[in-house]
Amino acid sequence: MRTLPAIFAAALALCGCSDDFAPYSRLDRLRILAMQGEPATPLPGDTATLSALTFAPAGETPTLHWTWCPVSAPPGDNYACPIGQAEAQQAFAGALDVSANSTLPSLDLGTAATAAFTNPFSLSALATLCAAGLDAPAYAQSFDCEGGFPVTVVLDATTASASLRAGFVLRLPVGISPELNHNPLPSGLHLAGVAFADPPAAITVPPAQSVDLRVDVPALAIETRSIPPSEGPPGQRLERLTVSWFADSGTIDKSRTSFIDGLATLEQASLNRFTAPTLANWPAANLAFFAVVVRDDRGGVGWLVRQAMLEPGP
Repeated sequence: MRTLPAIFAAALALCGCSDDFAPYSRLDRLRILAMQGEPATPLPGDTATLSALTFAPAGETPTLHWTWCPVSAPPGDNYACPIGQAEAQQAFAGALDVSANSTLPSLDLGTAATAAFTNPFSLSALATLCAAGLDAPAYAQSFDCEGGFPVTVVLDATTASASLRAGFVLRLPVGISPELNHNPLPSGLHLAGVAFADPPAAITVPPAQSVDLRVDVPALAIETRSIPPSEGPPGQRLERLTVSWFADSGTIDKSRTSFIDGLATLEQASLNRFTAPTLANWPAANLAFFAVVVRDDRGGVGWLVRQAMLEPGP
């Protein structure tokens, strides 16, 4: 039996092609498709639930290990945190919000399906770090705080046959009146005009034929945000959304679609095409898995996982 656990999640980029050059949208190997924190921007003392959307091939269930790093842990260094627990405690002691937590949370967040991260930092102290950087005996660094103070969350996923590491940046609120972000959550998925249901609905699709694949993204999922300094003068604009599409059989026309106010509509971002497999490649027991990930341009992430009983039509 195939597994597609919707186990949990702010934005990341993951997984290229397998050895046989399967497209990005094809689910055919161990994948970490998305990660998020809920809430997306936890205030001091608030706890964000960290979760991830993973996929493992038939018969495999990944084990997970969560860690975090208070400084940059870039993908080029395999998301290795350059500072240890003791050094991090020393370096960030002055940034802690003593009313919330007097010690830095453990950099090891455990091996459960989800992890809990409690924001230990003061809003004003983070604003100072964003402006002046960190200059401590253990570590020195400047910070790119566009959208909030960046901490790195890392996930290791392992099965009997493969292992994978991915990371994402969780943005923490900064300053007196921080701008909070919310995860953009899709609400429904449709194939050939038929809504996916639980238990899986039977959807008739002719082999090797293309049909519409559509995700429902509420207009309220698109928030108004401040224009970042890198884009121009101060002001407000709508968030930009990127939708990533996945399936474990057939092919999807576009691996990503986008909403950009004035350039690409939400309707355009929400619509794709799915080409059913040939009869020779029809999924076992007619069961097919689909996943859609929606990301905004501030680190917010949401997803929807559905399965359908594909009935080969004429």
